Amino acid sequence: MGFLLVAVAFALGAILLVKGGGIGFDNDSKNVSIGNNDKSGPTVTTSSTIPTPATSVPASELKIAVLNGAGKNGFAGLGANFLSVAGYPAVTSGNSATAVPTSSVYFAPGFEEDARAVAKVLSIGEVKALPTTQLGRAATDVPEGTAVVVVLGPDVEPVINASNTTTTAAPGG
Repeated sequence: MGFLLVAVAFALGAILLVKGGGIGFDNDSKNVSIGNNDKSGPTVTTSSTIPTPATSVPASELKIAVLNGAGKNGFAGLGANFLSVAGYPAVTSGNSATAVPTSSVYFAPGFEEDARAVAKVLSIGEVKALPTTQLGRAATDVPEGTAVVVVLGPDVEPVINASNTTTTAAPGG
């Protein structure tokens, strides 16, 4: 029971980090005045802007393919579910053409920052441009129009399993 609570807390924490926390974070510019209330002394005015991620599309519209490169039955389905819970509902799952020891995130031209955001959610450090070779075992594993492809290795299993302890893996992944 305790492990389940920790897993749920971890998943919620990851989602809040991805979404910017919500409470206490304001992405708008604000002018702040510092000085005396009686207007007799000097007043300092500053302006600050908190940059927002330069993603090309909202997370809810980003087309992602998650491929199982770990060789574990249902692993891509778990990864797709994890990303869906994190705010990326347009996710498909399939199998990688080869087994991989570490996970990778690939991006189509113009989607590098989107790939960085996905990699951050999965705790994967590096993103790469889509290669010219086929990443999926079958051509249908990466549907037409996919902007980001995640090839999951066994290294992300603790991240993915933390939020999927009560869900069932989707078939075929």
